[in-house]
Amino acid sequence: MPSPELREMIDLGQAGQLVALAGAGAAVVAVVLLGVGVLWAGGREPLMRVAAALAPWSVALDAGWRAYLWRVRFEPASGFCGLHSVRVLLGNVVFAVLAGLAYGLYLRWLWGLPLSAPSEQIATRED
Repeated sequence: MPSPELREMIDLGQAGQLVALAGAGAAVVAVVLLGVGVLWAGGREPLMRVAAALAPWSVALDAGWRAYLWRVRFEPASGFCGLHSVRVLLGNVVFAVLAGLAYGLYLRWLWGLPLSAPSEQIATRED
């Protein structure tokens, strides 16, 4: 029987509800910004870009949570839930880095920035 001092502060169900709430909140804010951008005649483009930048968060949060649940181990007898090996932890880190890189490239494309860094250095004027 697990000790009461070692129990989790929130369980997986509560964490799933928080993730779903955050994802829904991101989707609602994106839709509101999109609506304001459509109705507001001046300065429409920045709001549309922010809405387009925020929209993938709800999908990314849900996908990340599902991937986490797929990769963790849950033992009902002891109540243990967590990463069971360093390999799983490193896999989660690689997944997060790749997702971050993909989102960064999406944001660079969205704002019209070059996808690669400039190869030449900017010439500076010496006094």
